[in-house]
Amino acid sequence: MSKVANLLREQDRERLARMTPDERVQEALALGQRDIAAYAAAHGVDHQEARRQLERAAQVGRRYSRVSARNHRVGAAGPRRTIPPTRRTRWFQ
Repeated sequence: MSKVANLLREQDRERLARMTPDERVQEALALGQRDIAAYAAAHGVDHQEARRQLERAAQVGRRYSRVSARNHRVGAAGPRRTIPPTRRTRWFQ
């Protein structure tokens, strides 16, 4: 890395170290809002649509979760035990 990049990174770390946890959270939220605004401007969509598109894109690479799917179905309690019995889980029964 260049000296300039290292210097800027160090200054940023020092600035964050001086902040309270509340201020750091506010900083992170502001950065997220700024990124959504930049995405919206680049793709010609409004703020809400940009947020929805980014959330969908984040979900694409996630693995399927039976628990999550069961919890999102209306009125579906599902089975009490979703792990199939195997030698390693027999103690769980």
